[in-house]
Amino acid sequence: MLQTLLRRLLLLVPILFGVTLVVFVAVRLVPGDPAQVMLGERARPETIAKLRSDLGLDRPPVVQFGTYVARLSHGDLGRSITTGEAVTVEIARRLPATIELAVASLAIALAVGVPVGILAARRKGSWVDMLATSGALVGTSMPIFWLGLVLMLVFSAFLRLTPLSGRLDLALDIPAVTGFYLLDSLLARDPQAFVSSARHLILPALTLATVPMAVITRMTRAAMLEVLGADYVRAARAKGLSEKVVVWRHALRNALIPIVTVAGLQLGTLLSGAVLTESIFSWPGIGSLAMGAVFARDFPLLQGCVLVFAFSFVLVNLMTDLLYPRLDPRLRG
Repeated sequence: MLQTLLRRLLLLVPILFGVTLVVFVAVRLVPGDPAQVMLGERARPETIAKLRSDLGLDRPPVVQFGTYVARLSHGDLGRSITTGEAVTVEIARRLPATIELAVASLAIALAVGVPVGILAARRKGSWVDMLATSGALVGTSMPIFWLGLVLMLVFSAFLRLTPLSGRLDLALDIPAVTGFYLLDSLLARDPQAFVSSARHLILPALTLATVPMAVITRMTRAAMLEVLGADYVRAARAKGLSEKVVVWRHALRNALIPIVTVAGLQLGTLLSGAVLTESIFSWPGIGSLAMGAVFARDFPLLQGCVLVFAFSFVLVNLMTDLLYPRLDPRLRG
């Protein structure tokens, strides 16, 4: 286990180097000059040239990349062009919001997708199966930005059940301990702040959970259909075990590997793909930070955000791989 972990961690080095190179090239293909954006259209050319020199943007791209990698090896992601603050500080400030949103979305997706998938498999060909399959198809094909706007219109604008945006009511304040508002409000023993945090989280999490929920439903249904026809399941039924024990203790356990694989991939996608959802709900996470960096041509900040996305995706997949032997003893050899 330890050797596997070390080997996978070493693989992170070339992966992150490749991601760094791709991102470095990609962000410089974005049209627009950061110095021009910062100083405005009426800035004098010599002022723009001086700022470009101060930022190192007048150096050859190879030199810029070498300098960036050298700093990156020391954990320095550079400084934001727009705010002048360290990129690591900017990301650390926003990261808990994105993690809280992604974890809540995955929890919703698992809580709905797994039971619905099991129910659809047990009643294959029935109206329940057709409804679950059709719902999963709609969920995977529905545009996230459209769904988010519809939910805001219905639940926030008309019914006034949830807030429109943000993470907490403006009149409330939570001592920042972990950055996760639900947890911080519990630590502060502030039920009003907890309710407010939960109400702000519902719509973004539900919107972001739509696609993973559909994918997990389909995967659970397929995996359960395969194991429910296996010999050991028939043997368990022949022993007189209840259907509940057969499904939840014997069948589901052997169907968990593909479900865990999909859940891990979806969590990585949620962490790195929350840009649209965060932008729609003004959720102050890394996704909205990256979106702002694109508009401001803030190369260091954008590169830092994408690197965090890539690292989180690879790390979640590593954790998923390490979980396999726990679920299936046959993989421990």
